[in-house]
Amino acid sequence: MLGLDLIPHWRRDAVQLRAPLRPLAHELDEYDRGDHTRTRLLAWAVAAWAASLSLFRPVEAAFFGIALFIIVYRLPASLRLVLAALRTPAVLLVLLYLVVTAIATVASTEPYAWRDLLPKRLFLAPLLVLMVLPRWRLVLSGLAAGAFLQAVYALIALVLDWIIDGDQPPIPLEVANGSSTTMVAGVVAAAAWVLHRSGWWRVLGGLAVAVTLAMQAMSTMRAAVVGSLAGVSVLLACTSRRTRWILAVLVGAGAILAGVFLASPQARRIDGDLYASLNHFSSNRLEMWRLTLDAVADKPVLGHGRNEWRAEIDRARDGAVHGPQGSELIWTDRRVGYSHNTPLDVLYEAGVIGLVALSGVLVLVARSLRVEWGSDPLVPVLAALLFSALALAQFDFVLQRAIPGTLLLVSLTLSAGPAISRRMAA
Repeated sequence: MLGLDLIPHWRRDAVQLRAPLRPLAHELDEYDRGDHTRTRLLAWAVAAWAASLSLFRPVEAAFFGIALFIIVYRLPASLRLVLAALRTPAVLLVLLYLVVTAIATVASTEPYAWRDLLPKRLFLAPLLVLMVLPRWRLVLSGLAAGAFLQAVYALIALVLDWIIDGDQPPIPLEVANGSSTTMVAGVVAAAAWVLHRSGWWRVLGGLAVAVTLAMQAMSTMRAAVVGSLAGVSVLLACTSRRTRWILAVLVGAGAILAGVFLASPQARRIDGDLYASLNHFSSNRLEMWRLTLDAVADKPVLGHGRNEWRAEIDRARDGAVHGPQGSELIWTDRRVGYSHNTPLDVLYEAGVIGLVALSGVLVLVARSLRVEWGSDPLVPVLAALLFSALALAQFDFVLQRAIPGTLLLVSLTLSAGPAISRRMAA
């Protein structure tokens, strides 16, 4: 049983901590061999937790608690895994970002800044995935299953509202907070199914893509739709060289046309109106990015720390004679606490050091995926999911948002799964 012999169990296994540490792949193999049943139960709990990220918070919390209990029950073996992970470059870079952010937070001028010293709970997500990294396919399947369940739930809610109200469907569609974010995993999984299946299975996958994208669009979460389209583009680019050329030509042509237009006299004449229109369409993001870039110059190396952005914006408001164009909503809405661009917000919070550290993590993950590209058919799906999460992060500060941030961190951690599986099988 998962039982009541917790302390004796720790005493029996404590000798493991004194043994020399081995590479992470060997420690994961030993973790599985040491208690295969509980490791498998932990993997299913993590997959169920991933599936319930945006469905029902009590269910998500229950699976999160079950997974943490199993990890704590096997504390000596779990600590060995954590110590082995701490020796990897990617984890060290993440720790560097967290430490720099904490130092900048303590050094800030905000009162009670120490309350924001620790990172949010979402940074525990990689710990759960780490323990079951050899079963990364199961966790990836959990993310996709949860996305499909959320899309079906949103569709049923839409139909019921339509029937009960007897009017046009409600837009924006009221769905759980962050649910449109997790739906990107469903779009990517369904698109991969379409590209690699035939017959009715392909039709079913196409229907899943259409329904999930429609639910995202009706929730008016444009960042989630952009993320889904970015992931599908990665999958299309992986199908054939011809498709890659077509996508490259389309992107290049769009960039050239945009450059020609912006350099034209007509664009210079309507520059103010163009900025105002783009700022309005982006929900004042352009103005938030401009204000944040102005504030970065004050502390470019270590940054300003957590939760100082709002105070910085208030100081800019008090020092201005007339508000910059489009910034009225930013200055009056206290719920706006960051610039809604993850790289820019990381630069503001942790400075150049923090941004370089997280960029190094992305470089390491990209290199790992490139090496393992042909080893498993699900590697392109992992890459597409990660690219979706990164595209979404350009329009929100996901490291301050529970569900989008968890999706990004889980995707990053899962990206190490193919390399770990290959080393364990060697």
